[in-house]
Order: sequence, then C-alpha cells, then structure tokens
Amino acid sequence: MYRSYALHRIDPNDIASTERWYVTKHGPEIGRRYRPWLERLESFRAVEIPEDARGYGIANYYCTEGIWREMPDPADKGVLGMTQPPKHARPFSCIVPVQATEDFKGWQDAPDSHYILRWVQLLEYPQGVDKEEADRWYREVFALQASACSALNRFFSFRAVKEDIHVAGHWSAGEHTPDYAGVPADHCWDRVTEMWFDDFNGWRKFVNSNLPDPEWRQSERFPFLTPDSNFVSSFLLEMPAYDWLTINCAFV
Repeated sequence: MYRSYALHRIDPNDIASTERWYVTKHGPEIGRRYRPWLERLESFRAVEIPEDARGYGIANYYCTEGIWREMPDPADKGVLGMTQPPKHARPFSCIVPVQATEDFKGWQDAPDSHYILRWVQLLEYPQGVDKEEADRWYREVFALQASACSALNRFFSFRAVKEDIHVAGHWSAGEHTPDYAGVPADHCWDRVTEMWFDDFNGWRKFVNSNLPDPEWRQSERFPFLTPDSNFVSSFLLEMPAYDWLTINCAFV
C-alpha cells in the first residue's frame, strides 16, 4: 500500500474558479475513476497563515491525500484525460509508504490532548550531499533536538518511495496543458514530514528555538533548505474539506 501527498499553490485571484472545477470535476473524477485502487482520498484546505510563515515554500490551496491499495498504471487504460481547470494550480506531490517510517513524538497522546495545526512538509536534501548521511542527521540529530521543544506536539515522517510511480490522472495534450517547467518532479523529494502544533504561536516558538543545523545547510534557519526548490509546505487543519470517495460524478 502507498500514501500520496499532493500540495497545490495557486494565485488567490483564481481560487473561486478553481474551487468550482475541483469540487464539481476534478475531485469526483479522481475519486470515481480510481476507486478500485483507493482506500481513502481526501482534500484538506490550507489555512490562512501569518506573515512570518510565508517564507517556507507555502502551498496555499488543497493538500490531497490518498491511501492506495496499489498505484494504477498512469497511462490511459480505457479512461480519458482529466477535465481542464480554468487555471492550473502549481502541484507538488510525493509517494510514501502508507505508515510513517519514523514516529518521533506524540504517538502516545489521546486525540483530544491538543488542538491540531498540521504543518506538512516536502523536503529534498541538496544535490551533491550524501543523502544517506543527510537522512541520518535528520533522524538522529535533528529529530532528537526538535522533539525536545514543548510546543511541538506531534512529529512523524515518511521516507519517499523512489520507485517510478506517480499520482494517478493526467492532462490530455492541448493548448491548455500545464507547463510544469521548473516544478520539482514527484521523485525529487526525500521526505514528507508532519509536525503538529496547537496554533501558530506554538509553531513560532518551534521555528525560533535552538534547532541544530547541518553542515550542508542552504540557509541559516530551519528547514536549512531553499524554499520551493528543496522545501515546500502547507498548514492544514485536522479534518478534510472533502472525501472524494463519497462524491459522485455522472461522467468521468
């Protein structure tokens, strides 16, 4: 089984038109078309963020998560291309194991122990760095010290699946086919991490705490990576806005 994360960034002017397409076309198409492979498919709406959170490669639209029994072949295989939106959001996606490969903090807490502000992060270690060594630093040095911050309630992470598999669904060729030049590919990411806080005050306490930095750092502050190129994130609440396996579409 696999889990997929798909984060989206869009111009705020295009949110209303994109929302209509996503709710009436795209979500139901994915849900009904790929239902035989899916256990769960939900979209979480990104929340409004404070000004000091804007420098973290923010994806400001939906994060759509899927739990897949197996990944379908991405070719046509008897289906059509996806319905084109009025404006294409910039996507960032990654495939990971269905369960976290590391659970660093908070698994023993009851669901009502804290409020839940999810910080979902896609990260890639810099090119030219020994990725096994970088990942060992993340697990054995960074995670240990980060977990000591009292404002961080929950901290778990997935090592990305590096097989040649992708999020299902594709755009048919044509003048409206999106140009994703410069967008990180599905398989560039090394990890997907979730950190949970009560609120942005807790998040602020965490990012301003004394976090260890690696020798290969690209910036002076956490996540020590270049936003957009090596780090993309989104702030979400605990409950999904839509469950796409319960919404029908007449023709997909």
